[in-house]
Amino acid sequence: MGKTASQPGKNNGRASRASIIEEVAKALMAAKYLRERAALTKRHYECIDRAVRSDMPLQFLILWGKGEKRIADGSESRACDWLSAYAGGVVKAWSPGVLIDIICCDTHARLNGYGKEEIREYFESLAGCFKRLNASVRFMSRIWKRGGLDLERIKNLAFKHTFDDWSRLAGPKVNLVAMAEKCTRSDHPIEAARLYCAARTLEHKILEKMFSGHLFVTSDRREFLLQPALPILRITSWGKRSVKPWHIRNIARSVA
Repeated sequence: MGKTASQPGKNNGRASRASIIEEVAKALMAAKYLRERAALTKRHYECIDRAVRSDMPLQFLILWGKGEKRIADGSESRACDWLSAYAGGVVKAWSPGVLIDIICCDTHARLNGYGKEEIREYFESLAGCFKRLNASVRFMSRIWKRGGLDLERIKNLAFKHTFDDWSRLAGPKVNLVAMAEKCTRSDHPIEAARLYCAARTLEHKILEKMFSGHLFVTSDRREFLLQPALPILRITSWGKRSVKPWHIRNIARSVA
């Protein structure tokens, strides 16, 4: 649920701020949705407290990628319904709800060898899913432009470090080559992995400034360390699935 109107909740002026914050925290930690259960940090609570003090929605930030599919199918629809249900738990505790910001990673898709037309077609096919979330949608290419980030800067950083350097930064339990082979059309997965890691490293600095009050929602496992320095919520894509919906093919659309 994105830019939600005020809805009935437990915070109608009677509950204390502390009790509301705890109820919101419980909703965020609902085991049904979590990929990994971990205690909320001080920074998570600061985001919740800021929303409650200002009587504003909690804010989620999500990065949405692209795989081989040209058109979204039922996997994207189910992932959005799952996210909506997760956010709906927050609404029950805090009536202003959740504001969801989705960034479509068109730049990552270009780095992985996809053409402009198929990238455009895929993200346009998601309009209905994102509308159901009432999400605010941006494109990473515009964020790169706003932050002065371009391919030349990414290449300079990518090849300034060795592949082993990037492997350490991504996490000792992460197989960067396997990740790249899954995502890129390039015949050179090591090069593709270095470019991806450099892009993530540089764009995170921009995201951290633009979305400093947000909770970063991802299905990435804890071992993958290349994440923005924002408080993180690790949830599944839907049910017990943790594979990104853009990498799951031939799932029938839900009736929602």
